[in-house]
Amino acid sequence: MNTSDEPIDVLLNFFAAMNQWEKNNLIPMREGGIEEQKKAQEEIDAIFLKFCTIRDRKIGRQASLHCGEPPEYDADNQPIENVETKGKKVVIYTDQLNRLKNKYRYTLHYKNDEWRVDKKERFSPVEDKWIKDSL
Repeated sequence: MNTSDEPIDVLLNFFAAMNQWEKNNLIPMREGGIEEQKKAQEEIDAIFLKFCTIRDRKIGRQASLHCGEPPEYDADNQPIENVETKGKKVVIYTDQLNRLKNKYRYTLHYKNDEWRVDKKERFSPVEDKWIKDSL
């Protein structure tokens, strides 16, 4: 099991794929119809199948097909601040430099010889704790 850079690479590749997905689908999702939605759904399903743990996600980007402007997923504006390894899990902390300047943590799991993004949490300064956020 490689626990050095591999989970970071998986997360950054997920960011890159989601960033491109948001850019490619922002206008079509606003102005398009059923065909554009089907295309966007197929593309995001492929991204999640490649980078994320396999499970049903009833909320979040995969369910809503929401595209942000500027894109929410942007490695240049969400640098990695810290990485914690906990056995077959890695938690990666990021700070968002644009949009709402949130602090996020992403948990990746190592299973079947690969790292996959499992969940995303956002730090709530109001509640002073990490709260579940959607991928």
